[in-house]
Amino acid sequence: MKTVGFAGLGRIGLPMARNLLGKGWEVLVYDIREEACTELAEQGAEVAASPAVMASRCEHIGVCVRDDDDVEAVFEGVEGLLAGARPGDSAVPRLIVSLHSTISPATIRSTAKRAAKLGVHVIDAPIGGGVDGATNATLTTMVGGDAEVFERARPVLESSGSSVIHCGALGAGMAAKLCNNLLGYAAYAAGTEALLLARATGLGSDRLREVTTSSGNMTPPVVSLSRSRERIEDGTSSSESTDFLKHAVILAEKDLRLVLELASEVGVEVPSIALVRDLVEHTFGVTVPGLRRDG
Repeated sequence: MKTVGFAGLGRIGLPMARNLLGKGWEVLVYDIREEACTELAEQGAEVAASPAVMASRCEHIGVCVRDDDDVEAVFEGVEGLLAGARPGDSAVPRLIVSLHSTISPATIRSTAKRAAKLGVHVIDAPIGGGVDGATNATLTTMVGGDAEVFERARPVLESSGSSVIHCGALGAGMAAKLCNNLLGYAAYAAGTEALLLARATGLGSDRLREVTTSSGNMTPPVVSLSRSRERIEDGTSSSESTDFLKHAVILAEKDLRLVLELASEVGVEVPSIALVRDLVEHTFGVTVPGLRRDG
């Protein structure tokens, strides 16, 4: 593999794209924000004028954008990935597109179907580990797709992931991600209520964190959230930290909606997660006016 690309240079996508540099590949990047592209250009990446340009030159492209609509925008249109797809008889190996965004399995299937008609392989490759994992190249990458395509994609995926797991056929990676998120958000909700109770009884948050981390019941992400939430309550949170929590609420709402949609599709009842979704603002300790409530 000679040329790889990355579209979507947000808080997680930017360090993932940076991890591609220095691995012997020519690296193309794309984002609608010029400043993100400029930062990586200064580190050795080439900025592509459009997703179509990336598709015409790359053998592997990672896509890490916000939601289903953004994935559609990257793929479709006169400047989209599919518009730049090479002919099936091209001397360059068929393009692989790894979808790192947390999106609907239905979107994955429909995107892959359209792409296959143009000779493009699509795999779902959502990631876990957050900004720290992307920065330190310790992400967990959950992959769904053809096994042979996965093996071709593995070296690129391993540039940011310390654990790259082939979960099964197309869509299996996203199923793993949504199940993983289900556990994480449920833990956030339980952690918030346990800490509120601890403070109200006089036990105190720090003592409860000591007990629950020692017992293994409270994970580092829950500890981090609880401290951020307490700073909100105490009025000592920075505007940047508060904005980050509001962004986390928006992501949680989207992710839990996708969990509920998947559960409905396969006929599994998850009543506790419906409640967790209703309580995301309470859990994170911030209010997001006009929070989207689809479905």
